[in-house]
Amino acid sequence: MSDVVKQMIAGYEAIRGPMNPRPEEKKVCEWVQEDWECDCWNTTCGHAFCVNDGDNPEEHGMKFCCFCGLPLVATPYKEEDEDDEEETDSGN
Repeated sequence: MSDVVKQMIAGYEAIRGPMNPRPEEKKVCEWVQEDWECDCWNTTCGHAFCVNDGDNPEEHGMKFCCFCGLPLVATPYKEEDEDDEEETDSGN
């Protein structure tokens, strides 16, 4: 491989990461809602995104993370059940 091609690959990988990702790397980017009434979602690739109207990103037609390009999986905020809170409180 020529030096020019090696430099091009090195430049690409510096911006986008390895051209051949390791198999154990994540294949999706999970977006987790911060709070029940919050429009903000935290991504596993280290960013945050606010969706208007408090809807799920997938309900707005978003299929891929706009930051890392991986398929997007949305996880809405889940409130703890009262039973779960009582178990946590009684453990102290």
